Amino acid sequence: MSIKNKQVKATFTPTDHNKLLQLAISENKTIAELIRSRFDAEIKSPPRPRQITIYKQTDPQLLYEIRKIGNNLNQIARKLNQGQLLEKRILIKIYERVSQL
Repeated sequence: MSIKNKQVKATFTPTDHNKLLQLAISENKTIAELIRSRFDAEIKSPPRPRQITIYKQTDPQLLYEIRKIGNNLNQIARKLNQGQLLEKRILIKIYERVSQL
């Protein structure tokens, strides 16, 4: 039997728990073994791999512009987090750069 390293907890009503217990006893298993055996086919089917798109080439100018935008956003966030107000000239400069894109 494989090593179990994840745990799932479920809450049952006393009636449902009793049914599970009786069924487990009739199959000479614990409740956990019973539940695992019932879902074994579902668990063993592997999930589909996620489709990953790999871009082999990206325009360097695009990457440069994205970095500049990120840098501007970081500066804005830093100033706002420090409680500073942004100067109007900085906002105008950012607006002009973004407008050029």
